[in-house]
Amino acid sequence: MNTLSQVQNTVLTKHNGDQESSRVFINEEWPVEAYNNPIDMNSMVAWTVSTTLRSTVLFLSVGLHTSFTRNSHSRNERNPWHIHQQGEENRALAEHITQQWQQMKVPNGQRKRVDQIAKHIVYEYENGEFIPSPFECDEDGNVRVRIKDLTIWSHPPRDEPLIRVLEENFKTFKQKKGNLCDAAKSVDKIVNNTNIPEDKRAKSLQGQRANVRRIFNEYYQFYREVEAKNLIPTSYQFPTLQLEIAAQEQGATPDRYGGTFSGVYNAKDGEVHHKFPADIKVQPRSLPSEETVFNDLLQDFGLNYAALFQGQDQ
Repeated sequence: MNTLSQVQNTVLTKHNGDQESSRVFINEEWPVEAYNNPIDMNSMVAWTVSTTLRSTVLFLSVGLHTSFTRNSHSRNERNPWHIHQQGEENRALAEHITQQWQQMKVPNGQRKRVDQIAKHIVYEYENGEFIPSPFECDEDGNVRVRIKDLTIWSHPPRDEPLIRVLEENFKTFKQKKGNLCDAAKSVDKIVNNTNIPEDKRAKSLQGQRANVRRIFNEYYQFYREVEAKNLIPTSYQFPTLQLEIAAQEQGATPDRYGGTFSGVYNAKDGEVHHKFPADIKVQPRSLPSEETVFNDLLQDFGLNYAALFQGQDQ
């Protein structure tokens, strides 16, 4: 049987008290007058208490599908971290969370993306008081809360994690991308070179466009392999959330909470994303189509997938 260190015991005792204080706070602020029969799933909320040496945070979210791995603690003796979550039906609290989420300042054009994320709010617990913590929403719809040693990120589905997986798993991915762009530049140069006789230009273009098609087919094969090997990252497919506590020692790796098993551990960014959709029925985002990948990468060179691959630009 593992024995907790003095520091771990201190944080655990504090955490147990934090949970009770959070329960009292919720019951006083948003009392439940009566429960519905059957249960109203739109009124379900999850409340999570995170306790470290430096901070206590109450995290409130609408819906039970936003669950973290439940009721866990880190084995880090010098920087312990405890998390406990409970769910309940509470219409008043669900409405409050929704109202606060909708009042968050969001950059123009990002509200639809932000609202893919499950609605949530955060309180810092300090000196016996629960203090609302403001959100920061950036131009890409990513939402962040910082409280002392704890940072919470929530993201709409993002393209960057997929690109990272492609680069990390296929050594020639970047090289093939460079080859493709070089081939596209060659086409662009020929198109814009009026000094080449028309018959020679047409022949050169035919060969270079065929080269672009060949290289692109090889390039997109990496996407097919990601799908075949089940490597599509959660944070590409779904809205996700992460929690991180800062390392207390210079040069040490921060703890990030997540993964498919109970506990807190040091992990890569891509391994600790929790699914955090506003709707439990949300479907995972599919890989981008060949046409989307092609046009996003090569449209600046005057190339178009439909024209190049459907016989209009031979």
